[in-house]
Amino acid sequence: MIPTDLSPLHALQGRSFVHLIAQVGPSQSSSPAPGGRPGAPGAGGAASPLGSMLPLLLFGVIFYLMVFRPMSKQRKDQEELNKSLRKGDRVVMRGGVIGTVTGIDDHEVVLEVAEKVRMKFTRASVEQKYERPADKTAETPTATAEKK
Repeated sequence: MIPTDLSPLHALQGRSFVHLIAQVGPSQSSSPAPGGRPGAPGAGGAASPLGSMLPLLLFGVIFYLMVFRPMSKQRKDQEELNKSLRKGDRVVMRGGVIGTVTGIDDHEVVLEVAEKVRMKFTRASVEQKYERPADKTAETPTATAEKK
């Protein structure tokens, strides 16, 4: 049997396979839509670009809020701490060393960790200023009696 109407075939002539696949999308499929007609609206037409990018954008916002924002806040706090360091401050280093600042320059801090024992550290390794925790043994007998 020879087709009598060759106009659809002439329209496809000279097109690449990619173009042919793009023309026959989900909306032009031969499977009927829920309404019963092939190619009817609601047959699974092409998704909007915003709808397909929304999960990626949402992931980017969550990643920013959970990773980059806390890191920038931490960096800002570290810079403020480094600017506020003065001689005589008691500090804790990242390794847990506690000492008194005896010298400061642009990149280094000199700590006295014991009498006549000084150590040199980078300013970036200062973790925090040190305030001695309240002694639990310093409770007076009246304070202990009041608790009871």
